[in-house]
Amino acid sequence: MVMKTYILIIEGDAVSGYSAYFPDVLGCVTAGDSLDEIRRLAAEALALHLEGDTAPPARSLAEILADPEVASDLDGSELYVPVAYDAEQFAAA
Repeated sequence: MVMKTYILIIEGDAVSGYSAYFPDVLGCVTAGDSLDEIRRLAAEALALHLEGDTAPPARSLAEILADPEVASDLDGSELYVPVAYDAEQFAAA
């Protein structure tokens, strides 16, 4: 099993909606109206984004927060959610 856990950064609120991105998977973004929806859509977006490609290394939350490029975009209101990705599961689907 080739399981990796990527950190999803969620921004926004219940009034204006949510957007989210994976700092370790460039270009993998999603948006939704609720936290439940954003979590589900993010897992789908991650699988589709990585389909047929080699999954990039996944950093820990501490490593991501220590990255100056990521940290400069954060204001403290974000949510951080781990999202599991099993490359073998999606390769077989």
